[in-house]
Amino acid sequence: MTPEASRAFDQLKQAFCSEVVLAHFNPDLKCILETDASDYVYAAVLSQIQSDDTIRPVAYLSKKMTPTECNYEIYDKELLAIVRAFEEWRPELAGAADTVE
Repeated sequence: MTPEASRAFDQLKQAFCSEVVLAHFNPDLKCILETDASDYVYAAVLSQIQSDDTIRPVAYLSKKMTPTECNYEIYDKELLAIVRAFEEWRPELAGAADTVE
């Protein structure tokens, strides 16, 4: 890896772990759950609308599908992503004061 690529990678790692990107979960704020699925993986982002009306992510989820799940139709893969996200963040979503968008 070139020094420039290494520097860029380190900057990305720092940005993803910094408070600028991730916010702390607040049960009093509205939750937004976004999911997506492809042929081999599914992913989700749990975000919240902050007091200044900005949307900030509080958690990420990304998982590789099992060989059996890879055979699902795309609509089933999308639903799988939603189900897995609700399983992952059940305590946060169940205790949220407002509805999930």
